[in-house]
Amino acid sequence: CIAVVLIWINLGYNIILFLSAIKDIPYSYYEAAKLDGANSWQTFWKITFPLLKPTSVFVLITSVIASFQCLDLIMVMTGGGPAKSTEVASLYIYKQSFEMMKAGYGAGLSVVMFLILTVLAVIMLKINNILAVILIILGIVMLFPIYILFMVSFRNEKTVFVGSLITASPSFESIKSAITPDFLVAIGNSFLIAVA
Repeated sequence: CIAVVLIWINLGYNIILFLSAIKDIPYSYYEAAKLDGANSWQTFWKITFPLLKPTSVFVLITSVIASFQCLDLIMVMTGGGPAKSTEVASLYIYKQSFEMMKAGYGAGLSVVMFLILTVLAVIMLKINNILAVILIILGIVMLFPIYILFMVSFRNEKTVFVGSLITASPSFESIKSAITPDFLVAIGNSFLIAVA
């Protein structure tokens, strides 16, 4: 049910991306294929499909990241239930940070989720190196909030809300305690939504 809603939400955006990518393919390629005697099936697999590869990789990366960020949809539709079957990583982090008041632990979870998404993005970018420039630009733009997230995750629960941007005595307890069975189930649920 949630996967259907996510597909419905993102379908229009993805269609616009693919339509613009198809319009960018020069018509002369299709004319040359027609002159060579290629039918429409061969034209699709030899011209259209390979030239849509950069757009497909971009849509894949953004869709996976969006599925990990579907906190609002899960909270409205199911609240993570029944029996935590729809509790995704972002909802688990939210509950730990704001309902259980464990901000350091929530920051540690966020760092782990960031690292997982970064590894996934790098793996997907190996498919197509053109998007590496986009990732570098986004990384530079997002550097400061991530720096704050890392600094908070290296604090213990008593010093999380200290106003300094530099952690005087770093502690790895929040990051060490981030890998729990509940968080792994939430990550698994996020993957299931991403795959669906």
